[in-house]
Amino acid sequence: MRTSFVALSLVSLTALACASTGPTPELLDARRAYETARVAPEARYAPERVLEAKRALERAEYAHANEPGSFQEKSLAYIAGRRAELAVVYGQYEADRRVRWTADAQYKAREDVLRREAEKNAAETRRVLEGTRATLGTVQGNFGDEQQQGRQDAPSAESARRTVITLDGSALFVANKSELVPSGRQKLDQVAKTLKDGTDEISVLGHTDAEGDGETNRRLSQERADAVRAYLVERGVAPDRIKAVGRGETEPIVANASPEGRAGNRRIEIVVEKRQAP
Repeated sequence: MRTSFVALSLVSLTALACASTGPTPELLDARRAYETARVAPEARYAPERVLEAKRALERAEYAHANEPGSFQEKSLAYIAGRRAELAVVYGQYEADRRVRWTADAQYKAREDVLRREAEKNAAETRRVLEGTRATLGTVQGNFGDEQQQGRQDAPSAESARRTVITLDGSALFVANKSELVPSGRQKLDQVAKTLKDGTDEISVLGHTDAEGDGETNRRLSQERADAVRAYLVERGVAPDRIKAVGRGETEPIVANASPEGRAGNRRIEIVVEKRQAP
């Protein structure tokens, strides 16, 4: 009986010894923490931190192999677990930093594109404005030349009695409409200033090119002539001195075969005739 008791005691001690050689809870936690850090997507952004966690875990495993359950095993395992957790934290931080950097870079690139587009648009606007000023200057110069020509050329009694001021329709109206543009109003302001104090008879003649329907062109020429007459009356020319007539496409001054020719035929003629003595 005593022999059986001794044998049973030895078996129990052996089982207890085997149980005590297993990894401590700290080491088990450290293993799980390292495995989480190793497979975490963020880990690739902090590989040096993952390597530090691995080496710390190896030291804890070495302590466990030499002296299972020792204080050194627990301490090294605790450190390994914390390093593994820090590896995930640092990886997440680095990932977030790179996302912010990418967003900032994209924002700055877009800002540069918008700035270049704005500069390009501004340059194009300046070019168009300069071209418009040059065109207006040419129109004003032509108007002055035509007015001076009408005053100075007098080869006959008829030409001395009659002055014709020709204005480019494109400089006066919106395309294909009878609406005056601001620069056209400014041009007519000069005409009104010259004519409003006289007593001469004034005819506003509207002309178009030969594009499109003849009746449509006649109607447009009449509407444009009416618009010019109304504006001159508004600026002080006596209404009983001025009439408006639409001639349509019937009196071209150049051939309609080219864009330039058609542009020349789209015009307003202001004919000023001195009243004959009764």
